[in-house]
Amino acid sequence: MSAETKCVEIANRRRMVDKLRRINETLLNLGADHQWNVNILTGLCGELLGATCALYNRFSEGMLCAKGRWHTPADFKAEDKAEGHICYDVIQRSTDETFLVRNLQGSKYAKTDPNVAAYRLQTYFGKAVRCDGEHIGALCAVFTKDIEPTEDEEQILSVIASALGSGEDRKRVEDKITAAAKEWQLTFDSMADGVSLQNKIYEITNVNLALCNILGKHKKELIGKKCYEIFHNAKKPLDGCPFEKAKSSRQKEDIEIFEPSLNSWLSVSVSPVVDEQGEVVQCVHVVRNIAERKRAEQSRSRLLAILEATTDFVGFADAKDGHILHINKAGRRMCGIGEDEDVTTSHFIT
Repeated sequence: MSAETKCVEIANRRRMVDKLRRINETLLNLGADHQWNVNILTGLCGELLGATCALYNRFSEGMLCAKGRWHTPADFKAEDKAEGHICYDVIQRSTDETFLVRNLQGSKYAKTDPNVAAYRLQTYFGKAVRCDGEHIGALCAVFTKDIEPTEDEEQILSVIASALGSGEDRKRVEDKITAAAKEWQLTFDSMADGVSLQNKIYEITNVNLALCNILGKHKKELIGKKCYEIFHNAKKPLDGCPFEKAKSSRQKEDIEIFEPSLNSWLSVSVSPVVDEQGEVVQCVHVVRNIAERKRAEQSRSRLLAILEATTDFVGFADAKDGHILHINKAGRRMCGIGEDEDVTTSHFIT
């Protein structure tokens, strides 16, 4: 090996090291925005390979869509029918090897891929992008001159295509999580009872639509607030707080209270959520407005008080089978029935 050849090889190695360093720095600086990452990686591919332009095409339902673009012409068609495009063939090849087509003007693609003739492309250099075990797209660099990529450039294309695939995997998982969260929230909001999730320091972390309606507040007004501030307009948990009890008992606790701030009776149920160490980390707080039931109970109590006060015989029985439901005090005396004697097992004679 001559000294000149050795110098050229050393220079090439240094350039490759610099390019790999650029790739590494770019990967470390990728953010949470999937589309932004796609454009950054597509641009990096075009820049490092010295391409005329670079594309990341996704295939879906017979269409090829350019999700990532770098230095594409102003009249470039970002979405087109996939059949005939070189990227479509790369995706359909089901191989992880790079795909190189030189002399594009003399190839079949001059007729099938509209971009070849329109932009006088001479070389296509691409690789399929894999997501969850299947080829879903293709990353490519195209040139208006004839080029023959080196092994180092094949490595660059492969590394960036792999990074795009990892991003697609992550995006697919995130989409599934988002869809599941939306479905859960929809179910949460369809519940008739007012439900909130609270952490162990009484802060509300989530609420459903029913609770917002009960309290007459928007969700954003409730998240992050202490439950006793919202429900009781208090500065600390009330005596007999069911969450306090649940933290000690590690069991569901129930209470019925009249809440002056809402001018209504509430049935409150608190179920603790316990971690693997047995510690209560949050609770499910369920509220039901029982004002109607309480009014019915009060009306029944007033009616019974009137019936018990009368000196006439008053009794009630089931209309279907005639078994006794209630006999007032006067009726019991007339029949010789003790005040504490159970009459519900007996029947009126018809």
